[in-house]
Amino acid sequence: KYMTMMSARPRLIREKLEQGLHLIFTDVDTVWQHSPLPYFVNATTNPIPRQHEYHMFNSMDPRRVRCGGFWASVSTEPTIRFATAWEYRMKKKPGHNQPVFNMVLNGMLEPKVKDYPLPVPVFANGRYFENRATKRKRLIPNLVMIHFNKRTGYDEKKKVMVEHGFWIMDGDKDKNHQMQPEHKQNATSGNVLQNTTIQTNDNTS
Repeated sequence: KYMTMMSARPRLIREKLEQGLHLIFTDVDTVWQHSPLPYFVNATTNPIPRQHEYHMFNSMDPRRVRCGGFWASVSTEPTIRFATAWEYRMKKKPGHNQPVFNMVLNGMLEPKVKDYPLPVPVFANGRYFENRATKRKRLIPNLVMIHFNKRTGYDEKKKVMVEHGFWIMDGDKDKNHQMQPEHKQNATSGNVLQNTTIQTNDNTS
């Protein structure tokens, strides 16, 4: 069932891009301290130079390769071709989608998808966040998103989110599982922006 779900990702993404929709793809094990939209739209405060020249914005995993668990894409001919090729490869050989995600992007012919690697200190993977937060004993300044992908499984992910004050769930009566007040106003989960966000419960990206 897990592999079937992973193999369905590209089809859903292709369909949305073909409809002319821009999207943010996010796993549910992400926490947003701030909105990531200024990094993807044309804004005067946008820290990304020549933002309009890019088709895709990718978070990076500890091996400095694109992470399939958090990225944004605009609807363009190159990104639709990418999603179509990604879907074809996943149908041909179902499995983990991230290696195929990178393989297709790296192997595209012109016009290629122009993708921008999001800065890890701002869009942190789980290893980076846990290592830095443990050493500094405090949050990393200017952090927009944390992807808790260092851990696998619901219990392990929940444990580290609780430890750092990022666990919040409606109806949770356990005070130990509540988000700390200083984070609560800023942090949002991947289910906001319903019209532009696709989320999954991938535990391995």
